[in-house]
Amino acid sequence: MKIKNIAPLLAAGLVLTFAACGDDDDPKGNPNNVNNVNNVNNSNNVNNVNNVNNVNNVNNVNNSNNVNNSNNSNNSNNSNNSNNSNNSNNSNNSNNSNNSNNSNNSNNSNNAMPNPAAATQITDVIGGTAGMIEGAAVTYVKQAVGDDASGFFLQATQDGPAVFVAADLTTTTVAVGDIVTLMADTIDTSAATNISVTAFSSFMVTDSGYDVTMLTQDVSAAADLATALANYESELVTAAVTVTSDLRFAGVGHLQADVMTAGASADVTVRFDDSLSSPAFGSGCSFTVNDTPLWHFAATAQLSVYDLAEIDSITCPAPTVSAAVASSTTEVVLTFDRDIDDTSITDAATQFTFDNGLTASAASVNGNEVTLTTSAQTGGTTYTVTVADTVLDVLGTGVDMNNNTAMFGGFVTPAMLRLNEINLDGASGCDLIEVRVVGAGSTAGIQVGARGSSSVTLPDINVSVNDYIVVHFGSTANCTTAGVADETTSPTDQAAANFPENYDTAYDIYQRSGGLTATDNVATVENALGEIVDAVLLHDAYGACTGETAASASEALATNVVAANQWQNVGGGTPANGYVDEDFCNHAAPLDGASDVSTSISRIDDTDDNDKDDWSTAAISSTWGANNAGQSDL
Repeated sequence: MKIKNIAPLLAAGLVLTFAACGDDDDPKGNPNNVNNVNNVNNSNNVNNVNNVNNVNNVNNVNNSNNVNNSNNSNNSNNSNNSNNSNNSNNSNNSNNSNNSNNSNNSNNSNNAMPNPAAATQITDVIGGTAGMIEGAAVTYVKQAVGDDASGFFLQATQDGPAVFVAADLTTTTVAVGDIVTLMADTIDTSAATNISVTAFSSFMVTDSGYDVTMLTQDVSAAADLATALANYESELVTAAVTVTSDLRFAGVGHLQADVMTAGASADVTVRFDDSLSSPAFGSGCSFTVNDTPLWHFAATAQLSVYDLAEIDSITCPAPTVSAAVASSTTEVVLTFDRDIDDTSITDAATQFTFDNGLTASAASVNGNEVTLTTSAQTGGTTYTVTVADTVLDVLGTGVDMNNNTAMFGGFVTPAMLRLNEINLDGASGCDLIEVRVVGAGSTAGIQVGARGSSSVTLPDINVSVNDYIVVHFGSTANCTTAGVADETTSPTDQAAANFPENYDTAYDIYQRSGGLTATDNVATVENALGEIVDAVLLHDAYGACTGETAASASEALATNVVAANQWQNVGGGTPANGYVDEDFCNHAAPLDGASDVSTSISRIDDTDDNDKDDWSTAAISSTWGANNAGQSDL
């Protein structure tokens, strides 16, 4: 049976009932599957046609189930697979909308697009010309970290340009994928970092929901990433990198590490919020940085990471044992080059083994350090610890079996040393740092030095309170008489009569790789565990500190010194943004006039308040190997 046209019958209110029997056109005989009812066109104002299920092929309207209360739906032909779209009243002329499942009222949600003409406007702005930017996409929103302002990045085309807009995000509501228009009123092109819009007006969000990954450039193979920074500045990028250095300070609130890509092997870093922690940032690790803006400082390209979700595909070398130090007669601290998974340590006695009869009974993990509880150590005895490959890092990699041992001495009471006299600009590059013994014991493993690589690890000297150690920094012949060596038994092991650079009232120790930096600096004493136990900040302003800048390495070390509670402002406290530039200078001891071994910057009394008032206000006559003016025996 074939019904060619049922519209007049429906209009008259006729109710049709089909018998449950077979039919040539419907061999299954299913009353709910009336197929091939053609030519039902222009059915206007058909109200309250409810629960007409599974009516297929009515003018190509397939599988439209449970269409309730579809009043006044004119000419809605060819809308396939639109399931469960209820209460769609007055939806006229919705032709050819295929596969729109469960999408109610979602008009224009995927049509947001940046205006390509905004690229030219951004070019003008980064050139320093105030003007409108109309219809650019917000590619990244950055919160304030340290000295870095909060704000957002704008870009309109994949090959750039882009610009950073400094903004108070508590008053400017903006999200990644927004299309915005604003008037760039003030542009800062003077800094060593990215050009930025520092004041703007007429801000409005004109659309939202744009997929900003459409603008991302993969710069992994870009050989000019650092050499042509202007071509990439502030643009959204992705890069596969390998870390080639240890972490270091990168401005207040930030750390960074050198990285290399397939295209660039120098002057590229990954810079990140120092509150983030990831094994990916370790030397030798590889990972991909995804969809982040390219920042820079001077000639260094900085791939920015402010969320660990922005990195993936992490691979790292197997962890290795870096060092072992006895911290008490029954404890040994092992340091690894990766953070260790504490759950991987299930049996300390078998996973950490020793020679000379020592055993481990327990272990606790803190990042890349494992503290072992041991049987009683014999002071001065040399032990070797071996770590099993069942000890894993946080990526699940076992300890490298070629680098799984470390030697340490059985615990002896460590000496306590305090910086006492400093000359960073000695004649012929022969620089000196003197430390005073304020607690008797062994000096084994204690480090004395200044920022950079200028440090020396002291040998095992059994020292007493009021002893002095003078560390000589310099590699020239004038600094080291032929045959001169470290004194480890007494201050007169090598008398000054034979070695004029020595002091007969001090143990003389030598570091021959180079002198010290005679500009702003930080001198430190670290115990055998690598903890800073004394420090002094030093500046070279030679006058007022206004406009002074400090080296990033000095600022970085100052941050560590503050964390160790070894430096503060006179009277207490520290600057809100750390010891940076003028704040570093204002709160550091001066280097003024210390230009040879006859003058020095000296501690002025026996107290240690960890501030600049502990030190002379200018260079005074040196007293190497003896108490300074204002000091007495302890």
